[in-house]
Amino acid sequence: MLLGISFLFEHYDLQAQQQIFNQLLEQLFPKTESKLPHDVDGNPIHLPLKTEKRTYDFKQDASYIYASFMQAYGIDLFEEQGKLHWKKFQALLSGLPEDTKFKQVIGIRSRKEYKGMSSEERKQLQELKEYYALPETENVHEWED
Repeated sequence: MLLGISFLFEHYDLQAQQQIFNQLLEQLFPKTESKLPHDVDGNPIHLPLKTEKRTYDFKQDASYIYASFMQAYGIDLFEEQGKLHWKKFQALLSGLPEDTKFKQVIGIRSRKEYKGMSSEERKQLQELKEYYALPETENVHEWED
Protein backbone atom coordinates (compact mmCIF):
# COMPACT_ATOMS: atom_id res chain seq x y z
CA MET A 1 0.00 0.00 0.00
CA LEU A 2 2.82 2.42 0.88
CA LEU A 3 4.87 1.38 -2.11
CA GLY A 4 1.96 1.07 -4.52
CA ILE A 5 2.31 -2.70 -4.65
CA SER A 6 -1.18 -4.10 -4.42
CA PHE A 7 -0.36 -7.82 -4.18
CA LEU A 8 0.47 -7.43 -0.46
CA PHE A 9 -3.04 -6.33 0.40
CA GLU A 10 -5.20 -8.03 -2.22
CA HIS A 11 -6.62 -10.46 0.36
CA TYR A 12 -7.69 -7.70 2.77
CA ASP A 13 -10.75 -5.48 2.67
CA LEU A 14 -10.42 -1.70 2.94
CA GLN A 15 -10.99 -1.63 6.72
CA ALA A 16 -8.30 -4.27 7.34
CA GLN A 17 -5.91 -2.39 5.05
CA GLN A 18 -6.52 0.77 7.05
CA GLN A 19 -5.80 -1.08 10.31
CA ILE A 20 -2.57 -2.49 8.87
CA PHE A 21 -1.60 0.95 7.64
CA ASN A 22 -2.26 2.50 11.07
CA GLN A 23 -0.22 -0.23 12.77
CA LEU A 24 2.66 0.36 10.36
CA LEU A 25 2.54 4.09 11.03
CA GLU A 26 2.53 3.48 14.76
CA GLN A 27 5.56 1.21 14.46
CA LEU A 28 7.41 3.62 12.19
CA PHE A 29 6.44 6.73 14.15
CA PRO A 30 5.53 5.67 17.69
CA LYS A 31 3.61 8.12 19.79
CA THR A 32 6.22 9.39 22.15
CA GLU A 33 6.24 11.89 24.94
CA SER A 34 8.34 14.14 22.73
CA LYS A 35 6.44 17.26 23.80
CA LEU A 36 7.64 16.62 27.34
CA PRO A 37 11.07 17.80 28.34
CA HIS A 38 13.62 15.06 29.04
CA ASP A 39 16.42 14.76 31.55
CA VAL A 40 20.03 14.05 30.49
CA ASP A 41 19.32 10.29 30.44
CA GLY A 42 16.39 10.76 28.06
CA ASN A 43 13.72 10.10 30.70
CA PRO A 44 10.58 12.19 30.19
CA ILE A 45 9.85 14.86 32.78
CA HIS A 46 6.10 14.74 33.30
CA LEU A 47 4.03 17.89 33.59
CA PRO A 48 1.15 18.28 36.03
CA LEU A 49 -2.47 18.50 35.02
CA LYS A 50 -3.46 21.98 33.85
CA THR A 51 -5.96 22.29 36.71
CA GLU A 52 -3.24 22.19 39.35
CA LYS A 53 -2.13 25.51 40.85
CA ARG A 54 1.55 25.98 40.20
CA THR A 55 3.63 26.65 43.27
CA TYR A 56 7.06 26.70 41.64
CA ASP A 57 8.82 27.12 38.34
CA PHE A 58 12.30 25.74 37.71
CA LYS A 59 13.40 28.75 35.71
CA GLN A 60 12.08 31.48 38.00
CA ASP A 61 13.02 29.62 41.18
CA ALA A 62 16.42 28.36 40.06
CA SER A 63 18.37 30.49 42.53
CA TYR A 64 16.13 29.41 45.42
CA ILE A 65 16.52 25.75 44.47
CA TYR A 66 20.29 26.12 44.12
CA ALA A 67 20.63 27.86 47.49
CA SER A 68 18.35 25.35 49.18
CA PHE A 69 20.34 22.36 47.90
CA MET A 70 23.53 23.97 49.16
CA GLN A 71 21.96 24.75 52.53
CA ALA A 72 20.28 21.39 53.11
CA TYR A 73 22.59 18.91 51.39
CA GLY A 74 25.81 20.73 50.58
CA ILE A 75 25.18 19.88 46.92
CA ASP A 76 26.36 22.30 44.24
CA LEU A 77 23.83 21.73 41.46
CA PHE A 78 26.16 23.29 38.89
CA GLU A 79 28.77 20.64 39.65
CA GLU A 80 26.12 17.90 39.59
CA GLN A 81 24.63 18.99 36.27
CA GLY A 82 24.48 15.96 33.98
CA LYS A 83 25.35 13.61 36.86
CA LEU A 84 22.42 13.82 39.27
CA HIS A 85 19.60 11.58 38.04
CA TRP A 86 16.22 13.27 37.61
CA LYS A 87 14.46 10.95 40.10
CA LYS A 88 17.14 11.64 42.73
CA PHE A 89 16.81 15.36 42.12
CA GLN A 90 13.02 15.14 42.50
CA ALA A 91 13.34 13.21 45.75
CA LEU A 92 15.83 15.70 47.18
CA LEU A 93 13.72 18.64 46.02
CA SER A 94 10.55 17.32 47.63
CA GLY A 95 12.48 16.49 50.81
CA LEU A 96 13.94 19.95 51.33
CA PRO A 97 13.47 21.17 54.90
CA GLU A 98 10.95 23.91 55.62
CA ASP A 99 13.70 26.37 56.64
CA THR A 100 15.12 26.53 53.08
CA LYS A 101 14.34 29.51 50.86
CA PHE A 102 12.68 27.36 48.21
CA LYS A 103 10.23 25.82 50.69
CA GLN A 104 9.54 29.22 52.24
CA VAL A 105 8.67 30.68 48.82
CA ILE A 106 6.36 27.74 48.06
CA GLY A 107 4.75 28.26 51.45
CA ILE A 108 4.08 31.91 50.67
CA ARG A 109 2.60 31.10 47.26
CA SER A 110 0.28 28.45 48.65
CA ARG A 111 -0.68 30.17 51.92
CA LYS A 112 -4.32 31.12 52.18
CA GLU A 113 -5.97 33.81 54.23
CA TYR A 114 -7.77 32.49 57.27
CA LYS A 115 -10.53 33.67 59.54
CA GLY A 116 -9.19 35.91 62.25
CA MET A 117 -6.24 37.12 60.19
CA SER A 118 -5.55 40.79 60.90
CA SER A 119 -5.67 43.35 58.11
CA GLU A 120 -1.92 43.91 58.56
CA GLU A 121 -1.26 40.16 58.16
CA ARG A 122 -3.48 40.08 55.06
CA LYS A 123 -1.65 43.04 53.57
CA GLN A 124 1.76 41.51 54.30
CA LEU A 125 0.72 38.16 52.81
CA GLN A 126 -0.62 39.87 49.67
CA GLU A 127 2.63 41.81 49.23
CA LEU A 128 4.69 38.63 49.61
CA LYS A 129 2.44 36.75 47.16
CA GLU A 130 2.84 39.54 44.61
CA TYR A 131 6.61 39.63 45.09
CA TYR A 132 6.98 35.85 44.64
CA ALA A 133 4.19 35.43 42.05
CA LEU A 134 4.76 33.16 39.09
CA PRO A 135 4.04 34.37 35.55
CA GLU A 136 0.69 33.16 34.21
CA THR A 137 1.88 32.31 30.71
CA GLU A 138 1.21 29.03 28.91
CA ASN A 139 4.86 28.39 28.02
CA VAL A 140 5.99 28.23 31.64
CA HIS A 141 5.88 24.75 33.12
CA GLU A 142 6.17 23.20 36.52
CA TRP A 143 7.20 19.61 36.68
CA GLU A 144 5.40 17.20 38.90
CA ASP A 145 7.12 15.58 41.80
